Amino acid sequence: MTQEAFNQFLRRLNSDRECAGVEYETLRLTLIAFFEQHGGLSPADLTDETFNRVGRILSEGKKIEHLNSYTLAVARNVLRENYRSPQRGETAIGELLPNQTPSLNPDELQKEQERSHQEESRLECLKKCLQELSSDDNKLIRLYHVPEDIRRKEQRKKLAEELGISLNALRIRIHHLKVTLKVCLNKCLGKLV
Repeated sequence: MTQEAFNQFLRRLNSDRECAGVEYETLRLTLIAFFEQHGGLSPADLTDETFNRVGRILSEGKKIEHLNSYTLAVARNVLRENYRSPQRGETAIGELLPNQTPSLNPDELQKEQERSHQEESRLECLKKCLQELSSDDNKLIRLYHVPEDIRRKEQRKKLAEELGISLNALRIRIHHLKVTLKVCLNKCLGKLV
């Protein structure tokens, strides 16, 4: 990038030269992190190439509305070109730098996605089954299962008093509701499999 193109770039970032320098450095670090995260070879060089291209475009007089967003879009193109670069070649996974290796084993990633999907399915079925309960039973089970804290016992005791039943009778009633929910969940999940 020529000095004039660089100066023009800084002016576009901020009219105050000192603030522009801070914004430039922030953008530079953001781009380096972007290239590192996406496996670009030589992130600093790719960042310089991105700035050179944006600087050339600015020196040609093109109006750029949002300079930071535009620069990131250019960086994506530079990264795509880097992926197709013949210098990349094929590298054994053991020879890759730490930032270039997959963070998770693909098999573990697939298992995690399956667990996540199963959990989402369970939650959807639970919502459906809770809706099938009468409004009183739905409210009762939600009030009974408040997050764990000191007031939980007090909450349950108060709930039993409001219903005019003993704490033990409340526990039995909740147990029956849980059995009903479990049957409903098993049916719902069985349909999904």
